[in-house]
Amino acid sequence: MTLEQFATFPPTVGSINLFHANNVVSAVNIDVDSCNGLNVASILPGLNTLILNIGGTRYVATVLNVVVYSGYYHFTIEPLTVTSVTDITDCVVTSLIPGLSQVNFTKSDYQALKNNATDQNKSAFIFDVDRRNTQIKPQNYQAILSGSATKAAYQELNYTSIGLTNSRYEGAKTSATQYGVKSAVSGAPFVGALYLSSADNNFICSQSLSDRDLETYLFEGRSETPSVNDPIFTLNINKVIPIRSKKIWVKDTLEILNVNNSGVVSSIDPCS
Repeated sequence: MTLEQFATFPPTVGSINLFHANNVVSAVNIDVDSCNGLNVASILPGLNTLILNIGGTRYVATVLNVVVYSGYYHFTIEPLTVTSVTDITDCVVTSLIPGLSQVNFTKSDYQALKNNATDQNKSAFIFDVDRRNTQIKPQNYQAILSGSATKAAYQELNYTSIGLTNSRYEGAKTSATQYGVKSAVSGAPFVGALYLSSADNNFICSQSLSDRDLETYLFEGRSETPSVNDPIFTLNINKVIPIRSKKIWVKDTLEILNVNNSGVVSSIDPCS
């Protein structure tokens, strides 16, 4: 698995995945929920240090970069040499700095139990009508008119629950900031060859067609061929994965796409 593939490989719920080679850890994927269900999504974007418990030994990892994905965060860290990397089956304590000094990835004393709520959920707009003395005119009629009456403990319908009205009636919008990649709903294919971002343009342009590793890629744009600001993707079986920090030689146009770390074309160089 490459580092780019690892970045798009989500950890299981409550777990941390380590990207390592020869006992050198260089990247970490952290789920937004800890083992005990504590949501740490608000802390993860601002981390600069991780203290990891690996094989019973604590290691301090300096965060270099962070990218948010759906349900987890991908961290690039300064290469960390460890004694050994083994699969962790039990929850371990991890320090997130700044933020919670320790996140207990085991059972927590502060974990709320299910079905133990003592306060009923009140409606946002339905009032409790007091008809104990008469069925004709509520005793709290004036309070209802003024909006100061007690809200009713009434289960709201699908028409009033925000989560349901957004998805079914109002519509909901997500962004690349939330999920880390741009949409590829109508991705168009093109044939090209992939190179490192550090590759020399003269070398790329001078290669013969037989020497190139041609693949089919996707781009999301309005033109017939990739343009600046178009997201670029590759297909991996049934997954659409963004291309990041690479150069791509395009067969049809004989151009070099410079794809930045966000997965979009930042500039295009022609092969003269």
